[in-house]
Amino acid sequence: MLLLETGGVRLQEANLGLNAVAEICSALLELRPLAPVIGVVAGSVGSFGGISIATGLCTHVIVTPEARIGLNGAAVIEQEAGVEEFDSSDHTLIWAVDGGEQRRRTGLADTLVVDDADALRDAVRQAVTAGTASPGTHRSERLDVLDARLATLDPANPPEPSRLGQLWGETYDMPPAGPAKTRRGSDVRPQAGTTRSSMTPSQRGRTWITALVGTTPRPVIESVLRADTDGITYLAVVPDPDNHFYRARQGQVGLTECAALARTLREITAEDEERDERRAIVAVVDLPSQAYGRIEEMAGLHQAIASAVDATEAARIAGHPLITLVVGQALSGGFLAHGLQASQILALNDPGVEIHAMHRKAAAQITLRTVDQLDELAMKIPPLSYDVRDWAMLGFCDGLLSVEDADTPAQSDVRTVALAIGDAITRARSGPTDLSNRLESTQAKKVRKASRTVRDTLARQWNEQ
Repeated sequence: MLLLETGGVRLQEANLGLNAVAEICSALLELRPLAPVIGVVAGSVGSFGGISIATGLCTHVIVTPEARIGLNGAAVIEQEAGVEEFDSSDHTLIWAVDGGEQRRRTGLADTLVVDDADALRDAVRQAVTAGTASPGTHRSERLDVLDARLATLDPANPPEPSRLGQLWGETYDMPPAGPAKTRRGSDVRPQAGTTRSSMTPSQRGRTWITALVGTTPRPVIESVLRADTDGITYLAVVPDPDNHFYRARQGQVGLTECAALARTLREITAEDEERDERRAIVAVVDLPSQAYGRIEEMAGLHQAIASAVDATEAARIAGHPLITLVVGQALSGGFLAHGLQASQILALNDPGVEIHAMHRKAAAQITLRTVDQLDELAMKIPPLSYDVRDWAMLGFCDGLLSVEDADTPAQSDVRTVALAIGDAITRARSGPTDLSNRLESTQAKKVRKASRTVRDTLARQWNEQ
């Protein structure tokens, strides 16, 4: 039973916390076939940030009316997209989108109880008695439901939160309503005023997946590319300026991106089930973040990312070597959805590569500091740093690769990276299928002493009982 009352990763721990979320999700998925995993969200702080993804992986979720569940808090969405997208002072709106009653009304939570210890205890007992769920029935495995729900949403004319229960029903099953007609391009309202909306989207993901396979990759959807070559499947999330979910136009991981990634990974896992050697899967990562939008939160972006995480974990446990190649940004929930569950993680040693729990401006607002103050702190606190070399020091990097030009790679750069990917695949095939190797690297043994000590102590105490 998880008692969840959290705003997410502590930014002072930043990259250590981001990785910890990935490890928590992986451990939860390993446990779930053996015992029910019950999430209880009872307080007004709620379950936010990366831990909301773990909430979406639970067997059973219990909420009170005061509870909230969401990936992005209202203040962060307002910072990213403007008050027109989400007014963080409107508490009625916040609970209409993220509140416990709404999450239960739309099937993103299972049991709604009053804020009472006896009522919560009874709900937990019932969830324990129900036992483990059958394979394929967890919310994070029901991709048919996720696809059908997304088909009912028109971002150009989004429904009021109160309408979602009627559109989708109270259980996480196929919605009773027919699909809405989604529109693209100029028919969809533009992104709300924000400094990040005017940025030129990075094309590094598209550049590197094309360079590594030597041909034009095919779109799973316009914002998710796939390429197959020599026993390897490459996947990349890329910008789509006409994305009808307008908050995901710059390469962010949004609702449809999560669904496409999850569906593709499930298909690959099923196709290779009878093969003696399962193909490797390489995530090419250049992600400015997850999508920060009101419709994403209303629809349950945390649950969509949980579906992508679940599918990735299933592929790794089944024996697929999962390799991540970070060629640009790898920020926050975007990285948790695409890349951070890999067996091996490689990154280009380039100033344009950044790995972090949150981008600078949002992190500055949350910590009540300026960007310059954050950068100064990062010089003293490595987990807070945006420098990929500092991230590599934490023990999560299996290869920091030097190239001449990360934006326009030469053939020599491509060969360097391809060889590193091949070596990483070899290591993954002979290594563990869980994420335990992240505690066993030379750097981790130096930097993650506290994590190792805590785990060793817990294991010893458990085994003594």
